[in-house]
Amino acid sequence: MDAAIAAPTIDHTTSGCSPAQARKLRDAYAQAEFLAQGALLYLRAMGKMCSRGRRQAWEAGPARAYFGRWSGRKVQFVVRAFSRLGVRFQEGFLDTTSISAPRIECFPQDHARCHRGLLANASIYGTIRVCPSLLKRPTDEVAAVLLHEMLHQGLGVTDQQHHACGSRKDHRCYRGGALRLVERGRDDIASRNNDNYVGFARAVARAPARSGGRP
Repeated sequence: MDAAIAAPTIDHTTSGCSPAQARKLRDAYAQAEFLAQGALLYLRAMGKMCSRGRRQAWEAGPARAYFGRWSGRKVQFVVRAFSRLGVRFQEGFLDTTSISAPRIECFPQDHARCHRGLLANASIYGTIRVCPSLLKRPTDEVAAVLLHEMLHQGLGVTDQQHHACGSRKDHRCYRGGALRLVERGRDDIASRNNDNYVGFARAVARAPARSGGRP
């Protein structure tokens, strides 16, 4: 691990969750943090290259697929978002008066929105609420959703909408829609859409072991 990224100094708390749900959330939260750290390490390694090398690494790797063409301003925005996300995992959420650990709450089985397709949502000051259906999914999928929700809160990115992203009425750019934004030339939206950051982090983590997930 890069010395610039310290071990976590603050953990999340859970409420309303069964012991099994709390264990799943613990593992998924740790994996979400690993994804965020890996993405930041990848970007920092890229930043140490010469200017030509940085551009080539961006264009040849997952950054191009999820954020579109190279631009210095875009790179700065993406790196800043991941840097601030790393601080959040290590130190917690800053509200108007103090820093607090991220909080994860489990919705009850009969929560109305969970029966209408909701997996999770987030408040602005560090509370993530998850539906029981999410916790029945594999840990890596839960981790991706937690990372998505962590990105909601004051980092300059959020759910974006575009008609290319799917058949839902609001066309939110979830999962595969993240890639379609770039395919349709909407780099401006892609660099501010939560699931583009999640997809990028997961792609970095899946990079061949021989490269250590680095450009």
